[in-house]
Amino acid sequence: MDKKTKKYSEEELAIGIIFKEFRISKGFSQLEAAGNEISVTHLSNFENGKTVISTNHFLNILQNINVNMFEFQNSLN
Repeated sequence: MDKKTKKYSEEELAIGIIFKEFRISKGFSQLEAAGNEISVTHLSNFENGKTVISTNHFLNILQNINVNMFEFQNSLN
């Protein structure tokens, strides 16, 4: 892990990886998932465990792939 990612916990970074699994399973592209909320580059970094995004952005991109927070949270348990 490089210096830029050390400030985030493994759990925080794993959220993006799990998001990617949902996005792919639902058949959405990164462009569709990012929508007008974040850049595709930022989404890619999030999905690959390189950064985190704000809660507001996260909730909005979940909506873009038709996943609600309860469904996502259940996948963590």
